[in-house]
Amino acid sequence: MVENDQDEEKILEYMRTKEHREENPKDENGEDWPELVEPEKTQEEISENRNNLTTLKGDLEAKLAEMLTDQLEVKMPPALKEEKKLNVILIGPEASGRTTAANFLAQEHQRCLIRLDQIVDFW
Repeated sequence: MVENDQDEEKILEYMRTKEHREENPKDENGEDWPELVEPEKTQEEISENRNNLTTLKGDLEAKLAEMLTDQLEVKMPPALKEEKKLNVILIGPEASGRTTAANFLAQEHQRCLIRLDQIVDFW
C-alpha cells in the first residue's frame, strides 16, 4: 500500500510539473526545461492494484474470522448416565503432580476441572 501511495504521489507530481511547464515553457534562466520523465505506472494500474489488494485483504480477514470462530467452538463431552459418572478427588503432598494429573485426566476425558479454592472461600 505504501508503494502504491508513493507511485500515486509521483504521478501527481508529474502531472503538476507537466502543467507548470505547459504554462511556462522556459525556466527562470530563459532556457528550455529538461526532458520530463514519465512515471513507471499509470493511475489506472495503481487503482487496479489497490482494488486487488483491498479485495485480497477482505478475503484474508474473512478467512481469519472463520478460523477464529472454528477455534472457539467448544466440543461438549458425550453425555454419561448418572451411574457411570465418577467424581475424583486428588490428594497428595506439594509438588507431587496432582495438578498435572488432574489437567491430563480432564483433557483426556473432556471433563471439567474444579479446584477446591474455586468453590470454597477460606478467608
